[in-house]
Amino acid sequence: MDLPAALADPGAAVRRVLDPVLVPRGFAAGQVGRSGREVEITFCAPARVIRDRFGGLAVRAADGPEPEPWECHDLVVVVGLEADGAAYLDQVRLDSQGLDRLLRSVDRDDLAPEAVGLDRPRDPGDLGPSASVLVSGAVDYEPRDLDAIGPVGPLGRLPLDAALARAAELLDVVLGEAERHPVWWDSADPWTGG
Repeated sequence: MDLPAALADPGAAVRRVLDPVLVPRGFAAGQVGRSGREVEITFCAPARVIRDRFGGLAVRAADGPEPEPWECHDLVVVVGLEADGAAYLDQVRLDSQGLDRLLRSVDRDDLAPEAVGLDRPRDPGDLGPSASVLVSGAVDYEPRDLDAIGPVGPLGRLPLDAALARAAELLDVVLGEAERHPVWWDSADPWTGG
């Protein structure tokens, strides 16, 4: 039986869909790594490129007005692998900001619900010893339970090819809006910076 391309090589599937969206905007082509039941694809962009092209999407890694030459921002996509061979979209985040938060940062609250659930920390220890995560409805999961959650959110439940296609469209919206309105998004009015 032939597997869909996304299941046969999830890293190549992610690169095939996202490289055309990210590389023209200053990100390096995706670098693929695999660890256990995850495939992680990292698209890195110099901090100065992110700041100059996308304004408020840049998360500062160091103090000061100018990013250091060595600073970069990573857009990370994680594909989860089930024991039965199924693959699902597990995470899409720019540095620590999940795709739903990125959509909200460019005033696209209407699209953000589609991306909910794609910003789980890779390491449950990142949540801290007493933290819990609201994943779906009113269900809290303690950090030790995160590995057992599996796919969450609307995109995590779609077939991988469809989830990647929609994630590419949503990332295109985020980056396009940020390019058109490159202001720092921490103000009351994200379009004017004031």
